[in-house]
Amino acid sequence: MKSFFESHRYPIVSEFDQEAANRIFGGQMKCMILLRDGTDTDEEKAFREFAKENQGEDLVFSVSAVSSGFGQRLAEYIGVKE
Repeated sequence: MKSFFESHRYPIVSEFDQEAANRIFGGQMKCMILLRDGTDTDEEKAFREFAKENQGEDLVFSVSAVSSGFGQRLAEYIGVKE
């Protein structure tokens, strides 16, 4: 029962913030992150649908704007430009 609650503790797709960064990098989890320009797009809708179909305990899905906050820092770290 504990593993069930733990696997449903977080949303399927989360905004990339401090909590998500800690969960991904601190827990050394596999992740898929959609970097976007800040607007809601068809690509994000498709990403969320993909995440629903492929969710699992060992994979984290996150979305992030590349122009501000943690998303900007992540984009700079991995070499993605707006």
